[in-house]
Formats: sequence, structure tokens, C-alpha cells
Amino acid sequence: MVFKSPYKSVDIPPLDIPTFIFSHAISNTEYGKNPSLTVMADGSSGESLSFEQLRNLSDAFASGLVNNLKMSKGDVLALFTPNSIEYPGIAFGTLSMGGILTPANPAYNPNELAHQLGDSRAKAIVTTVALLPVVKQAMGILKKDKSEFAIVVTDKCQEPPTNFEGYKVLYFDDLLSTKPFTRLRIDQEEVAKNTTAYICYSSGTTGLAKGVMLTHRNIVANVVQNISFEETDEYISRVKAELPRQTFLGVLPFFHIFGLTVTLHLAFAKGHSVVVIPKFDFELLLRVVQEYKVNVAHLVPPIFLAIANSPLARKYDLSSLRYMISGAAPLGKGLQKKVSGMLGIPVGQGYGLTETSPVVHRMTLYNVVPGSIGVLSANVEAKIVDVDTGKELGVNQEGEIWCRGPNIMKGYLNNRKATEESIDKDGFFHTGDIGYVDDKGYWYITDRLKELIKFKGFQVAPAELEGILLTHPEVLDCAVIGVYDDTRHSEVPKAFVVRARAASGDTKKKEQELATWLNNKVAKHKWLRGGIEFVDEIPKSTSGKILRRILREKEKTKRDLKSRQPKL
Repeated sequence: MVFKSPYKSVDIPPLDIPTFIFSHAISNTEYGKNPSLTVMADGSSGESLSFEQLRNLSDAFASGLVNNLKMSKGDVLALFTPNSIEYPGIAFGTLSMGGILTPANPAYNPNELAHQLGDSRAKAIVTTVALLPVVKQAMGILKKDKSEFAIVVTDKCQEPPTNFEGYKVLYFDDLLSTKPFTRLRIDQEEVAKNTTAYICYSSGTTGLAKGVMLTHRNIVANVVQNISFEETDEYISRVKAELPRQTFLGVLPFFHIFGLTVTLHLAFAKGHSVVVIPKFDFELLLRVVQEYKVNVAHLVPPIFLAIANSPLARKYDLSSLRYMISGAAPLGKGLQKKVSGMLGIPVGQGYGLTETSPVVHRMTLYNVVPGSIGVLSANVEAKIVDVDTGKELGVNQEGEIWCRGPNIMKGYLNNRKATEESIDKDGFFHTGDIGYVDDKGYWYITDRLKELIKFKGFQVAPAELEGILLTHPEVLDCAVIGVYDDTRHSEVPKAFVVRARAASGDTKKKEQELATWLNNKVAKHKWLRGGIEFVDEIPKSTSGKILRRILREKEKTKRDLKSRQPKL
């Protein structure tokens, strides 16, 4: 059975992303009448950027890539920085000259960055002075041709470092140019469908992150789908009537698809402004909401947990908020109700993946159903499929969710096999998430078929952590799973380790030492916050595949027993 969206299909303009975003904003919002209105502000420094300045920055950056770095259509630029007011100018500028942007997590270590740079074949990287040591080590791992790679430093009032052993390093302002360049112009659907705009990296069960190729049509489609949804939602329509121009909170990292599509592209297309927070600080977030009178906040569950439980949240005036949306990981029904009641506004939830650009489901705000991810977006179709038999299921039957629509990725970069395994011949993307739809069309996620762990919205591949653990001389075998941590309101990675025979010493101390050893080798979101547990053996199938399901069931049993223990 194929489930269809309750919304009418919408026309997807066959345009490149910058042309669509800027033209839609000019034609349909106050930016067309007053381009001097602020489009971006930095909640930490107070710096700001107007709509006109953003367009000029985008063009100047595009020209700089072409005229100063000699980049061409189809070349890849890596963006390795925290959130900033320059971020959208860099993104739109890259796309305007026909380039491809691959945004990288600024928490990456050199090995992780090297993988993304090498896999994407990036020709240059934009970064900050603070992150230059990571870039330098990544370059050493890759052994990049120094004559074909450039490093651009964004920090203001900083002289570009000269100790980069022959690599071309220049200051951001020196890159910008007013020289003419050939602008990318897309006005045909097939071209938009096949022209890659972003390569966003999403962890895979094989360990190394896979490059998700998102096209100009993918992103434009998802922006249009969200605009259509908001225009038909009674509550959001009332907010728009009251506040035609709204202020969005830019706390979600822009390298993550949730922040990239919803906070940047959607906000600008709708004529809203964004206040960015370069580095997460909960009190700064609250102060930004109060001082900038933020109206809309797209957040992840751990931030909702902090709002619900931290005394700091009561110190600040959050009354400007009109609604909040949770994404990137499941939001508990109880927490959703608590924050909604506390602030007196609807808290909705959505669902999607990097591979879906990301939004495929979104909760109606005029009728919030706690615990549900909402209804299918316009132009999206879905199936629920039995994971054992492949049989298509119906209402209130649980199975794997498959989705099809104009926002489904082009494929995985340099990985045809993974692409063919994920997108079937009918164009349905197999999400790996287990769920069901009720008789009113509201969808629910109940489990995850794939092995990825989601920590605060960031994906962690068990195989990557296992591969590192197995290099330790005292580790004979291991398995990593996600366990739920009530205090963090998120999954956290936990490792089960079979020790080598020669290993000895205090068990608890050794477990802690091994966890610390691994944590020093990976990005912070991959830390073993669930700890390490020494075991006699790792459950495996006859073919040698780790049976994580058994480990998860054991953890669930322990959790259930603990919850039933009387509290003294």
C-alpha cells in the first residue's frame, strides 16, 4: 500500500538554489521592498548582515572562487567552520558559480576531516584560525597536491599563517572579488535533478561516513514543500498574519541538514531573519531569544530537556516565541508536553534524514499529536514494509518506512552499491527506521532497523568505534550499541569488550581507561558516554555478524529492572 500526503502536490520550480531563494524572497517578502533589512545577526558578537549585503557577499565569494582560486563548475569547496553570518554567503556563492559545497563538522578530528576532503575531492577549504591545526594534520594524512589546494581563513583582523608548508593560504576578505564570473543558471527540471549542490556526510553502518549528494532540485523541493505546509497550517498562518517577518534561532549547526535546509534556506526564502549562535551555550541561547525577540526555534531534544529542567530558563523572557520544532532525533511525548505547557506554545516534531533533504514528515501545529512525527509532506509518498517478508503493510501495522519524492537524494558519492541498496527501482528510499501510520494519517517512529546511534541528532557509526577499539592491544573483540541516557535525553554509545587473555587489573578502572583512550581519538559526539562493559563473548550470527539486537535487549532488561527497584 502506498500512502500519499494529505496535501495537494506543489509545483517545484526548475531553478538553481540561489536563484530560487533570492527571487522568491524578493517577489514574496519584505526583502523585495527593503533589502537593507537584517537577514543574519550574530547573537554573540552583535554583528549583522542585511539581505542586500548577503547577496553582494554571495556574488563576491563566487567571483573570488573563480578569479582568485581558479575553481570551475563542478569543483568542490569544503566549509569547516562553526555557524556564522558569512556561512550562507559562502554556501550560496559556491553554488552561484556552479561549485559544490561539502559542509564539515567543526568537531571533526584530522582523520575524519581527511576522509571527507579525500572522498569529496575538495579543491579548497574555508576554515578558522582555531581549526587550522586540524586542517594541517588532515592535509598531512591526505598528502594533497599543494599546487591544487587552497585554504581560506575567515577570522577578521588575523594575518593568514605562513607555516603551511607550501599550501596556498589566504584571508577571507582577500578572496572576495568584484570581477565578472559566469553564473550558474538552471531553468530545466532534468538539469536541476542531476546537478549536485551539496555533499553532506552521513555516517553509515560500514563505519566511514558516506557523502550524500543533494541536488539543486532536492533542496528547492524541500523548501517549497515546507512553505506549502506552513501556508496550509492554521496556527502558522495566524502567526504569519501577526508577524509577517519573523526571527529564527540559528543554534542548529549549519553543516547538519536540519540547520542547513530549515534554518538557512527556508528562513531566507520566507523573508525571515536568523540569529546565529556560533558555539552552543545554553544561557546565551536564552539571552538571544530574549534580546532579539526570537519567534521560531528549531531545536533538538537535549535542548528541550534543558529548557524544561534548567532554572536558567525561568530567568529569561521567552514570551516572543510563537512555536518550536524538534528534529534530528525522537522527542519524548512527556518532554514535548512539558515544554509546550511551560511556554504556552505548540511544540511540533518532524522527521527526515540527510538523504531526504531532510523533511518528509511534519507535525501540524494547529493540532499537535504528542509523540507523532506528523503527516507526509506534499509530493511525498511512503510505504510501510515488513522487514522479514518485504510485504507492504497497512494502517497501524509496524514496519520499515520507505519514502519517495523530489527531495530524495541523487545518491551516495563514489558508492553505487550503497545507493542501489538504499533506493529501489521504484524510487523509494529505504529509511531503516521502523514505524507505523494511524488511521488519521499521523506517523510514528518506534525503532531503528539500521545500526546507527543518534547522539543529540548526530549520527555515530558503531563500526567506526569498533574498528578503533580493535587496535588496542587489550581488546580481543567488541561491539558498540546505543543505550538511552535519561539525563541527556538521548542515545549514547556503549561498548561491550572481550579482553585479550593478557589483560589484567581492576575491571572498572580498566573500563574507564579504555573509554578515555577511545574518546581521545574521535569527535566529541562519538564519545563512549554509555561506558564500556567487559564481557566473555560478543553474540554473533553463524556468518559472523554482530547480533546487536541481543545486546540491546539485555540493556533494555537491565533498564526495566532498575526502573522497578523501590526508591529509598
